[in-house]
Amino acid sequence: MLPANEDLDRRRKVWNAFAGPFVDFTQDEGTLAEDYRRIGALIVELGYSDDDARRIFWTEVVPAIESMWLRINVDNPDWLEDRIVHPRSLRFYLKCLLFPPWIGIDWGYWREIKRGIKAARDLKERPASEPFESIEDWIHEPK
Repeated sequence: MLPANEDLDRRRKVWNAFAGPFVDFTQDEGTLAEDYRRIGALIVELGYSDDDARRIFWTEVVPAIESMWLRINVDNPDWLEDRIVHPRSLRFYLKCLLFPPWIGIDWGYWREIKRGIKAARDLKERPASEPFESIEDWIHEPK
């Protein structure tokens, strides 16, 4: 996988999608289940592997979100990118030690994101004769 600063166009989409459950700036007004399926579809569409997705979530997005938990600037669309591209400080790691409940939230989101990625990969491999004419039909299917 390319470093973040050499893959910004694709990476920005993934960063914003992964940050959605944390800060609730999701791509639509749908349910969280739809958001996780949309994230999975995006990962598959952009060609990231499961390991790439895991690495981006845990080493780029989670540290950026948690180190700024109370100072998220949703009015500036570049805040997440700025936080990820610039090196993290020791402060983030100290916060993780002081506020362990965030870690449980991260694992819950990651578990749902993994399910969305797996489902999107399964959908991509489906025979054409099976239902869902488009990825949007699948995303909005009630579960």
